[in-house]
Amino acid sequence: MTQMTLAAEPNKSCLLVIGMHRTGTSAIAELLGRTGFHLGRDLIGANAWNPHGHFESRAVIGLNDSLLAAGAAHWHTLFHALPATETLIERARPEFRDLLRQVFDEAPSIAIKDPRLCRLLPVWRTLLREAGYRVGYLVMVRDPLACADSLARRDGFEPLKGLWLWGLHLFEALGAVDPAESILVHYEDLIAAPEREAARLTAWLQSQGWIDDTQADPPSADVIDSSLSHSGDLDTRIPEARDDMPAFVAELHRVLRAPDGLARLSERLPEIARRLDSDRLRDLPRLLALVEREAEHLREGLVLREREIDAARLDIDELQSQLDVSRDSHQCLEQQIESARRNAASLESRIETLESQIETYRQELVERAPSARLRFFLETPRLGLGLAGSIRLSGWCLHPHHEIESLQIEIDGCAIPCDYGHARPDVHDAHAQIAHGANTGFCAQIKLVPGRYRLHVSAVLADGRTESVEPMPTLNILPDPGLKSVLIPGLRRAASFPGFVLNASRTWYRNHRRLPRPAELPQLIRLALNVHAQQRSITLDLAPPAGFSLPSPVDPYQAWIEVNGLTAADRVVYQRRMAERAEAHWPRLSVVMPVYDPPRDLFEAAIDSVRTQIYPHWELCIADDASPQPWVRERLLELAAEDPRIRIVLRPVNGHISRCTNSAAELASGSHLCLLDQDDLLAPEALMEVALALIDRPDTDLLYSDDDKIDVDGRRYDPQFKPDWSPELLLYYMYFSHLFVIRRELFAALGGLRVGFEGAQDYDLALRASEQARSVHHIPRILYHWRALTGSTATSGNAKPASFDAGERALNEAFSRRGVTAEAYRPLWAKRGGLGIYWHRFPDDGPSVSILIPSRNNGRILKRCVDSLARTSYRNHRVLIIDNASDDPDTRRYLAGLDHPVLSIPNGPRGFSFAAINNQAARQVTSDYLLFLNDDTEVIAPDWLSQMMGHARLEGVGAVGARLLFPNETIQHAGIVHGYYDGLAGPAFKGHPRRHHGYLSYAMVGRNYSAVTAACLLTPRALFERLGGFDEQQFAVAYNDVDYGYRLIAAGYRCVYAPGAELYHHEGYSRGPGLDDPAEVLNFRARYRDYRDPYYNPNLSLDDEGFRIASRRLPRGSAPRPIRVLMCAFTLNHEGAPYSQYELTLALKEAGVLEPIVYSPYEGPLRALYEQAGIRVIVGPHPLLGVFDLQAYEAAIDRFAALAESLGVDLIYANTLQTFYAIAAARRLGKPSLWNVRESEPWQTYFDFLAPPLAVEALGCFSEPYRIIFVAETTRRQFEPLNSRNNFSVIHNGLNPARFQGVLQEGARQEARRRLEVADQDFVVLLLGTVCERKGQLDLVQACAHLPPEVAARLRVFIVGDRPGDYSLRLHRAREALAPALRERIHIIAEVGQPALYYAAADCFVCTSRIESYPRVILEAMAFELPIVSAPTYGVVEQVREGINADFYPAGRPRVLAERLRALMDDPERLARYRRNAPLVLRSLTQFDEMAAAYARLFEEAAESFEQPTPSFSA
Repeated sequence: MTQMTLAAEPNKSCLLVIGMHRTGTSAIAELLGRTGFHLGRDLIGANAWNPHGHFESRAVIGLNDSLLAAGAAHWHTLFHALPATETLIERARPEFRDLLRQVFDEAPSIAIKDPRLCRLLPVWRTLLREAGYRVGYLVMVRDPLACADSLARRDGFEPLKGLWLWGLHLFEALGAVDPAESILVHYEDLIAAPEREAARLTAWLQSQGWIDDTQADPPSADVIDSSLSHSGDLDTRIPEARDDMPAFVAELHRVLRAPDGLARLSERLPEIARRLDSDRLRDLPRLLALVEREAEHLREGLVLREREIDAARLDIDELQSQLDVSRDSHQCLEQQIESARRNAASLESRIETLESQIETYRQELVERAPSARLRFFLETPRLGLGLAGSIRLSGWCLHPHHEIESLQIEIDGCAIPCDYGHARPDVHDAHAQIAHGANTGFCAQIKLVPGRYRLHVSAVLADGRTESVEPMPTLNILPDPGLKSVLIPGLRRAASFPGFVLNASRTWYRNHRRLPRPAELPQLIRLALNVHAQQRSITLDLAPPAGFSLPSPVDPYQAWIEVNGLTAADRVVYQRRMAERAEAHWPRLSVVMPVYDPPRDLFEAAIDSVRTQIYPHWELCIADDASPQPWVRERLLELAAEDPRIRIVLRPVNGHISRCTNSAAELASGSHLCLLDQDDLLAPEALMEVALALIDRPDTDLLYSDDDKIDVDGRRYDPQFKPDWSPELLLYYMYFSHLFVIRRELFAALGGLRVGFEGAQDYDLALRASEQARSVHHIPRILYHWRALTGSTATSGNAKPASFDAGERALNEAFSRRGVTAEAYRPLWAKRGGLGIYWHRFPDDGPSVSILIPSRNNGRILKRCVDSLARTSYRNHRVLIIDNASDDPDTRRYLAGLDHPVLSIPNGPRGFSFAAINNQAARQVTSDYLLFLNDDTEVIAPDWLSQMMGHARLEGVGAVGARLLFPNETIQHAGIVHGYYDGLAGPAFKGHPRRHHGYLSYAMVGRNYSAVTAACLLTPRALFERLGGFDEQQFAVAYNDVDYGYRLIAAGYRCVYAPGAELYHHEGYSRGPGLDDPAEVLNFRARYRDYRDPYYNPNLSLDDEGFRIASRRLPRGSAPRPIRVLMCAFTLNHEGAPYSQYELTLALKEAGVLEPIVYSPYEGPLRALYEQAGIRVIVGPHPLLGVFDLQAYEAAIDRFAALAESLGVDLIYANTLQTFYAIAAARRLGKPSLWNVRESEPWQTYFDFLAPPLAVEALGCFSEPYRIIFVAETTRRQFEPLNSRNNFSVIHNGLNPARFQGVLQEGARQEARRRLEVADQDFVVLLLGTVCERKGQLDLVQACAHLPPEVAARLRVFIVGDRPGDYSLRLHRAREALAPALRERIHIIAEVGQPALYYAAADCFVCTSRIESYPRVILEAMAFELPIVSAPTYGVVEQVREGINADFYPAGRPRVLAERLRALMDDPERLARYRRNAPLVLRSLTQFDEMAAAYARLFEEAAESFEQPTPSFSA
């Protein structure tokens, strides 16, 4: 076997073996030792449990045990509270250094194995990195049941404790490992195939650079003894363990068993954490009992210890009499005795404490123990026996004292839907003493294969508790010989078909108002057979129609190219703009091209890209750098002869790129030079856009555009969508790239490109030129295509490694010219990636800084922050704590003992104000700079403040922000972007992994942003005071930092993100805008509604924080005005979606955006409103009427397309999924389309009313429109699998204030209540919407029955929107079943056209809908200042703010709804607060004019994009 050698870079590396005891970590550690890793000098030897040895260092175990003991914990303690990580690190650091030296001989490559590492991983990771080690992780996992069994046999642990230990060890460890530096090994795989696993481990070590010798053989796997596995008879040894397994343990093991377990772990950890909390509550009684048993063992041990102490005392007395001659010895013995007494007293005290805790827990268990058990009877399948296939579970369940809200059934851990509440008069008769026994029946359906299944049945009781059925019943499912699977289902299908046909016929007649014609009957029968068969085959999983497969996703940039191509209409617009000015006003542009031996075809393409420019006022200046190929000079001479605008110079000797470019520039006569490489391409409109920009901004000295790459086959990729002028970004890399334009006079004044900087000559020029430029301008369009060839820097910076050194020199010289004390260098990650990116070292000395840390009653968190500040390498700083009236004793003691000054600043009369307390603190300091720091931060990099101060001292910088990380090693803040969260502001790259570089490496480089977070914000004190500090009036708590940044930008300063200033931020991971004060959200929207973020490219999406490409068109102004649009409506009824379309159409027509024609297959009252507004309305038969197959479908689409074409429309708009035929017709015509999807039903089954082939066609329409517009983010996410072309958008509905004009006025409420005969003391609850199953109005009627009589007596309920139907009958019957007094207070009202009367009279609005995208009624209720109680359905959670103006209840839980209503009725202050906040929340949402403007932009973009782009270049 060849001995392997370890990788050379980094110099030192450590592989940590992570895993629970008894999971094979010893075996894998031995393999690592054979691979060449040093395991330590003091390894524990072999024993019966580890016959090959433990491969654990005694010193490592000792250190870990001492750290755990600091929290009174051991490795097998279930729950512990260790000291803060920083405290443990400080405690461990001295011993750790000795350990590395003495135990590991300071070896360059070591491996450490000790299961205790799981609970102390952050400590070891930090210490190893401080010592210069690269840290990796080998995660060893074994089946938790096998692990628990092994622990039971070795340590005597009960299986439940073993399972919990397995889960806690891995959960705590995996939250801290880096998946990119980790490998996962499963014990079972290692036992089953040791040679394969050893080879896999070796391959990983080699691929990750841990091992240099790629020719080495994998270590022999003879160390793996398959006989060590004892998992075959687990159910015999620990039969109860499988059922006792905590859910979080099972889920964690399931995730880790997946092929991509470690990669997906970070997204699953929050859910596992929630399950852990739930399991802790569930297992608490048994764990307490386990603790009590262990305490009993401890007490027995203490009794023995006391006896030993008594015996020792006797011995000591005898020794004292014998050793009187030696006083020194006598004193020593007395000291020993006193120590023993203290230990005994301490142990006795601990016993008393444990006994007290046990008694407390016992009392709690007694209090929580149910007074009676569930009564459960399973009737089918009888005796628990059934045949494989579809199994119906039915029976009854009741509780003696409490009603059951819902019943939950799990079969072997899989939950199945259960319908509970069926009438069971027989059960009621048998349990006459139980008043609620009448509706106790249940039924459920599931498909099962042969086998034995364990049922877990639990009931949610009316008092909120959940109780399980014990003992758990079992099912025995036998193989089906054919009777059940063939004969019985066939009979059932045949018997059910007539009923299905009857119902389908009624529906057909209701829709068509006639009987089918004889010719239609065959098609209708075939359709009925297909739909009936499909409905019969529905399972628990949602399945799309037969024949449908999800489309392959299109690359987002390819989708962007498709909608942003240059069209004939665009060319007309450019020509029109050219004609607006005399020729003399247009600048001459000099395209400068250095040439040396180019590929001929690519050179010709580059020349053609200049000659085909739309803009005519150009010259092409070419310098040949003594190319050895004769054709180059010959062709250049031909070009100069063909076109006088082409000027050439033939250099006699080769001078390289700088000299050659300068020679070409000397030929130029234009105002500006445009740099073009010999094999790259200009977009046809490139020089036109440059000229327009120079005319708009005559003082522009430097200009750059966006660019992409293009390969030899013409494929475009890797777009660079850049920010506007960002001086700090230019200090990290040459982000200008291409197209780079410079004023010719400035180029000459600088001496052109500098010789000696080849490879980075353009970067050096940009740095020097930007120091003298009056204005730097950016064009956010792809105007340049950078050719990617083998050996070019377009493919890799490593192609020209000397360019990296040249760039570093250029940057360091720039620092020197500017008087900046800094040193540029390439970080390791940039070197490994072949990237020309530079970081900076700044000095640790400089101006004074006051670090202001506000805190209240947060002593433990504050201590972690303050302790971490001790690592700061920047010397001239002072820490000041702002105590915001802390009254917690522990916090006050901590503050009193601090060495740092503490400023006591209480809240003012308006309550807590982050802005006010920081402003007041800032006025009390005199330092040069202020650094505002949250108390929940923790310093990572010692030079964090040096980095921030280095950036802050750059000229023009007004604020600097840090790189903040969540404790789970994901990014919390990397700058603030305007426009996230529906037009608000948020942190860049939030939630991305720490090592994620981000788009164009933006997460890892300094750049300018509009603002940075005040969680860690540095700013000059004088500037802060001059701008008035944080705005206390408008932004007391939220957005004060963003507002400050925007005001800095307006005053001419810049905000900078410093990536080297790295801290943890221990705030909630999921905090979003919903938690902010609605008044402050409103203030922010009002002040910055029209703000345009200069540092965020408009071609990037604002849908999330990831800088993704937005596949939308950047308009050029070529859309017709107004745009002639066919607006297709599902109906013209006066209801949600049709009325929203009406309001939108009217607004866009009045704004001159659209010339609309409305089409609908059904008449309705909206037709008259349209026609009153001068809008043409076409009502005709439904295009798909009588269509049942593909041939008829194609003909129908052709007919509708012909109608649209005859109307001469530019664009087709479809409202709701029902109008998909309009999208299909637009595709047929080659016209652009927009599709408004307002439904939230599952897409897989939405089109089930169609024959499967037609449903497939309908779903296929999702890939056609320019944009598909959803009205809620939650709905968009549900449809995301269909987003193959990156064409989904969300525009929230805005409420048109004109609809209720005149109603929202003084006195309207009193008048409305008078008309509805509502008494002053009555509490009016309104539920508005069409009465149907989807709206769930039964919840409210049933909730009323749960209210106490004295509360119900004050209640008046109006359910408005009744429409005849089955659900309406059920609703009326439920009302009739109530007590007469309550029944009279519930009013079910038919649909009304103007619901303002009911809104005005109401005290509270209720929404019980199960499916609702973004209901208009919620917006209307907020307009009337109504508190809201709603099911958290889809977009409703995006409309209201829980705890601010609304409360949620789970749909289908009327008892909870009753509790929410009563809470509002009994709390006038809360009711008043919700009323005050309602209009604030409404105004903080998308307003009607904003919604209309967003739609207008989409219509204009779509209308521009409809023509196929003209070819813009050739490869």
